[in-house]
Amino acid sequence: MIWENSVTDAKSALEWVPQIWCRQRPGLLKLSEGRTFCLFGGRSYGVVHCGEWRCSSRVVECAAMSRPRVLIDGHAGTTGLRIRSWLTERDDLELWTLDDASRKSTTARRQAIAESDVSLLCLPDDAAAEAAGWAKESGSRVIDASSNHRIADGWVYGLPELEPEQRAAIRGAQYVTNPGCYPSAFILLLRPLLDANLLAPDAPVSCHALSGYSGGGRSLIERWESNKGLKQQVYEAPYAAERVHKHVPEMQRYTGLLHAPQFLPAVGAFSNGMCVQVPIHAAL
Repeated sequence: MIWENSVTDAKSALEWVPQIWCRQRPGLLKLSEGRTFCLFGGRSYGVVHCGEWRCSSRVVECAAMSRPRVLIDGHAGTTGLRIRSWLTERDDLELWTLDDASRKSTTARRQAIAESDVSLLCLPDDAAAEAAGWAKESGSRVIDASSNHRIADGWVYGLPELEPEQRAAIRGAQYVTNPGCYPSAFILLLRPLLDANLLAPDAPVSCHALSGYSGGGRSLIERWESNKGLKQQVYEAPYAAERVHKHVPEMQRYTGLLHAPQFLPAVGAFSNGMCVQVPIHAAL
């Protein structure tokens, strides 16, 4: 990490280096007493703890060991709550959420995204598209849990097992789209067969999937848990039979199928879990 000090006194520069709040991309930072440092390379907002360093009258170089700041935008929803529970005990990152008074404020959310190293978007599709636009303006990294960017150009599909290079691509990506629940299982079932030429890309494929009701978010959870009749149901409840499910495009894209699969999803009277079935006829 290299800083050019606008003050010619190297001793003064070293005195202030441990208190610099650094940024992921180039920019000018004003410190107290008017000292200004130019950031040539850096990581996240957070106090820089210097290890080995060397300096001259103009340049200070130090090894920074700051924790990345991770924002959960939409932490009060079912996805956000789950992710927050997974990350809250991590001591290698700074987990950030907005309080109830600010979490729906456009101004506060936009500023928080700009000041974060990584923003996790746990939002409806339209809201995620807007928040992703703010991140692009500020240069922040994004992981989008919505379905809005699953097949969008410039976004890396966040399924590490997709192909040998995928994990490295995710690690280095600016914009990562989290894979859908049904597509994750479907793709991992079929992609190896197509890659090994055991299944032709033009094969007709169908998929039946059964999911717990928590996958539908808060509204579906409340519907099932507030209605005792639904909870007692012993049969699954098919849905989306009248339309093309929003997961179908990514199911086709990342398997390499030439034709969209026939997808038949259903909800069961249980909270969590999923069963995805893809029958392959022996003639194929």
